[in-house]
Amino acid sequence: MKNKLLYFVRFRYAILTATIWIGHGILCAVLKRGIFGHLKRPKELIDNSLLHFVPGVEVHSHFSFPSGHTATIFCFAFLLSLFVRNTAATIGLLLVALVVGYSRVYLLQHFLVDVAAGASIGVVTTYLLWRYFETAKFPSWMNNRLETNLRPRLAE
Repeated sequence: MKNKLLYFVRFRYAILTATIWIGHGILCAVLKRGIFGHLKRPKELIDNSLLHFVPGVEVHSHFSFPSGHTATIFCFAFLLSLFVRNTAATIGLLLVALVVGYSRVYLLQHFLVDVAAGASIGVVTTYLLWRYFETAKFPSWMNNRLETNLRPRLAE
């Protein structure tokens, strides 16, 4: 008896997903650590007596722009919505992504502009790479499905 694992995934989509994760990660790191490394987080710029700190949450001080968590969740949500192509699922994924972005501000880790930039990076990176992978000519093997045969162990 053969069971197929990951039967629905194509090599092209696996490579696309990896490219998106790597691309947005590098872009966020260059922006956060290189270009905008001097930007401080809310705790450093706003009088702490005016802020509500959530107990048990370590609030960081540096490397505020852009929000990497927000970029990652928007990459994931947008890519999954492109794969699924279901309106209800897309709305649900968008709501999850928005909650993650909101949590970054609520936990005093980022300003709203950091979160907006992260969301934009996630969506734009995903969209541009998706369009490239949909229109570019790739070898035919990239359209093959990823499959793994699972065979049950026979009793000895």
